[in-house]
Amino acid sequence: WKSRARSQFHDGITLNEIFNNNDKMTSEKMTQYTINDSICPPTEPEVLKSIVQKHIHTLPRYWMSKPIANHTASAFEEALDFVMSFKGDTIANNQGKVKVILDSGCGTGKSSFVLGKLYPDYLILGIDQSLARLSRNKSYQPARNTSSINSVDTESNNQFEKHTSAEGNVLLIRAELTDFWKCCISSRLWKNHVHVHKHFLLYPNPYPKKARLKNRFYAHPAFPLLLMTIMMDESENTGSESEGGALIVRSNWEGYLKEFATAVGIWDELGCGFDNWKKLLVSVCAGNTVENEILDWHPENDLSYNSDSSKLAILGPNRLSQHNEPWTNFEAKYLECGEPIYEITFSKGG
Repeated sequence: WKSRARSQFHDGITLNEIFNNNDKMTSEKMTQYTINDSICPPTEPEVLKSIVQKHIHTLPRYWMSKPIANHTASAFEEALDFVMSFKGDTIANNQGKVKVILDSGCGTGKSSFVLGKLYPDYLILGIDQSLARLSRNKSYQPARNTSSINSVDTESNNQFEKHTSAEGNVLLIRAELTDFWKCCISSRLWKNHVHVHKHFLLYPNPYPKKARLKNRFYAHPAFPLLLMTIMMDESENTGSESEGGALIVRSNWEGYLKEFATAVGIWDELGCGFDNWKKLLVSVCAGNTVENEILDWHPENDLSYNSDSSKLAILGPNRLSQHNEPWTNFEAKYLECGEPIYEITFSKGG
């Protein structure tokens, strides 16, 4: 989901295409990074609805379609060990769960270290698939117990490295995002001992070309998994911090965030949630099928589930101040040239 570096940062859309659309624009300043409706027209609502509904209904098939990559399984175990080492520490909420913030697609890890300073009483897990990107950050420091931790996946020959911040509350790991989310959702230890306070997606403008719509987070088969990472406390009503977390998405592309909100609305309309997915997951993992076909997920038919408890409140998208500290290298470039940055929040528990 991380697009490769391109000189225009628009997935092949050229600067000429951008500035030839000036007659369609208002007085809003355009930069070389601008993406708007004239450059990337909005997805037809029925098309987006069809895609999101299909990915919800066929989630069991996607879940079973391939095993979790070995290097990601190892990365998750390292992350879980790191989190569990803080049990009983001040970085635990009043229910005894460790308070965690996920930074998915963290790139060089700059944003993870910023979050570590902003949230000193939380553990920050920065996750990216690229060892090259993670290795660019010169401020990385060794893990707490060794100068470095490296292991080689003997089957895929992929290396795994982790680094923690000087403050000790940030861990950067190399892992495939969708596999890592699956590990979180399927782990009893994670559910019982981790409270995901916030989950950040800060990569700004993935796949603006219409042909690559299904590569965007909200139109990808893993979209339901992303939302469930902040819902794993939904059956616990013992305190406000146990009622769920928030997903925060940033981009310079406002239309992308609006479509993200539409996709979340479709999720809510179908009555989706972690608890009713968990019931089906147990059945799927037990090998229950109909004529050798994996069961589809139809949360809208589960009358025993209180879907109101899983609905997500939406705030935004809102334009951030140009005086904000940049959290990523992309944001630094945007702020320098006056490109707007927008943020949208999806939160549980109102």
